[in-house]
Amino acid sequence: MKIVRDLSEDGNLNTSLYNLLSNFGESSQLLYYSEHKLRHPLAIYNRGASQFLNDYKRLIDFIIYDYSNFDEFNTRSFARYGLLRAIFGSFASFIDDTYSIFKCFYATDESSYRGKYNSRWFEKANPKLYERYDTYKRNIDTLSTFSEINNELKHANGRMSTLIINANYRGKSIGFFVEGLDDNGQIIPNIKFHKSYRNMRTAFSLTWFLYEILADFYFVCDSVTKIIEQIITDKGIVFQSTSITDDTFSESLKDIVLSLESACTSFLYYDEYETRPMTQITLLNNILTIQKPATKTFMKRFIDLNTVPCQITLGASGDGMSKSYGMVYYEISV
Repeated sequence: MKIVRDLSEDGNLNTSLYNLLSNFGESSQLLYYSEHKLRHPLAIYNRGASQFLNDYKRLIDFIIYDYSNFDEFNTRSFARYGLLRAIFGSFASFIDDTYSIFKCFYATDESSYRGKYNSRWFEKANPKLYERYDTYKRNIDTLSTFSEINNELKHANGRMSTLIINANYRGKSIGFFVEGLDDNGQIIPNIKFHKSYRNMRTAFSLTWFLYEILADFYFVCDSVTKIIEQIITDKGIVFQSTSITDDTFSESLKDIVLSLESACTSFLYYDEYETRPMTQITLLNNILTIQKPATKTFMKRFIDLNTVPCQITLGASGDGMSKSYGMVYYEISV
């Protein structure tokens, strides 16, 4: 999977979906948002995308502070947890918004569904495109994991713990895991999201997570663009999308990518380097490239923690009842 946004050709570094929706005026004959009492689809996109990217930047800024103030890690880890919860929530909300955007391209009588869920409405309006969009999302391999984590946090009283891996003179890396319980009531990484690696419990490094969720945002938008283009084609309407200049977003995105470089250490966790595909995000000469899997050249910037001695510290807090936490990246005795 690969997306390239060229400032000179596209007019901005925003997503292809932004460019497409910006071509529809308020009175466009292609749109039925007023019938559904919805915002204009570009307004739906702008609100959802802005919330996600603002939460993303807040997390990056917080991490940059942490890397220069590691002594405060334990007292600040749950503030970071709050930011993690926010970014999972805003990302899931944005995906929900995409169904509202689809709905704007259909009249109210084009679906037999009368309930409150826009995804179901779209499914009844166009089952084939609903399934195609679902297939696109399934091909974004981390998307389902992030959605399931949000559901765990939102509906199942899920919690997260943070950790530091200290590679001594090579630096430190912050990460997190969604909590679960083993048969003895010990708090461990939830095996639904954190698969065993070499008989060790695993976690997510924020390095890996920040690259993946930003890339997923662009991949989802690219999928939505393809679906809308197909809707327009199916309706037999001739439409030509043009480039849209958006200097404000482009400068903001540049700031995010540069901050991403500062926020991410040179470490990936043990299993991430070997078994979990990494996404490449680069910004060079006003060309944003998002590619999965990353090139070998890009991966050379990361150090495999299997090759350096490390110490692991959990940034966890007691709940008054749980007696212990299971070790992460420590071989489990059988």
